[in-house]
Amino acid sequence: KPERTFSQETQSANRLSSFFEGTRDKCNACAKIVYPIERVKVDGTA
Repeated sequence: KPERTFSQETQSANRLSSFFEGTRDKCNACAKIVYPIERVKVDGTA
């Protein structure tokens, strides 16, 4: 099994982190991160 280089590990980490890239929304009430599956809109506002 060939050893992985630093750049290959960095690329893998970047792909994984980009999966969670859209999770930067914060709750207006408590300022915690809101994930897309948990997001609830009321009267057009999140």
